[in-house]
Amino acid sequence: MVTVSQGQGKPIGAESAGGWPGVTEMTLAKLPQVGRWWRHSLGPRCGVHQGIRETRPMITLYTFATPNGRKASILLEELGLAYTVHKLDVMAGEHRTADYLKFSPIGKLPALVETTADGKTCRLFGSGAILLHYAEQTGQLLPIDVDAGAECLSWFFMGISDLGPAAVEMFRFSVRLPEKLPSAIDLFKGELIRCYNALDQRLSVVEYLAGEYSIADIACYPFIAAAALSSGSLLDRFPNLKRWHDLLGTRPAVARGMLVPEL
Repeated sequence: MVTVSQGQGKPIGAESAGGWPGVTEMTLAKLPQVGRWWRHSLGPRCGVHQGIRETRPMITLYTFATPNGRKASILLEELGLAYTVHKLDVMAGEHRTADYLKFSPIGKLPALVETTADGKTCRLFGSGAILLHYAEQTGQLLPIDVDAGAECLSWFFMGISDLGPAAVEMFRFSVRLPEKLPSAIDLFKGELIRCYNALDQRLSVVEYLAGEYSIADIACYPFIAAAALSSGSLLDRFPNLKRWHDLLGTRPAVARGMLVPEL
């Protein structure tokens, strides 16, 4: 199933420069002070990106209704980028076909393909790669301050490498597998509680994980939203996490991204 989003998320910032939403002349003026974020992101990427381009590539998002998939759609909505959605039929094994493996070599979801007007393509697979790539390319959703940027990356990768995998394995062992393994369930439940405690403690002193709204929040939110939906009382134990969850849920771009793909 293929649908098209108009990318209605309003870019953060003033009028865009060079065709990238949210890339402002003020942002460019700050370039020498920005540090690693912009200096490393303005060079060629994947044979497609040549810094800030005058034309935008066509974006196709290959996804399914999972927390990982919704990280990518939230990001694209926040950046206001138009994209086409290709809903993968996971139950039929579409993510393991030769055509899809060209974009995502191990069948990972989501994946994204950019196509430029001259036919060049760039692939990205995995929610972490997609989030970090576009945050760097647009200069949005990453703190400019180096110390705040380090904090952002720490929580971003916690969401990618700890929270997400623990949640996936918890679902696998407690729901999907016919034979329940109490030791495995206890292990991943403990990992999830460890993540929830760390998030709750961090959010007791800041509004967002990096101090300001960033890809760190996007990397964590869909899994927290899924947990809140499956266990209505879970977040009552983590009041700061609940406050953050409810706050992000009010963002229009987050609400739109959580509805991609259409069920």
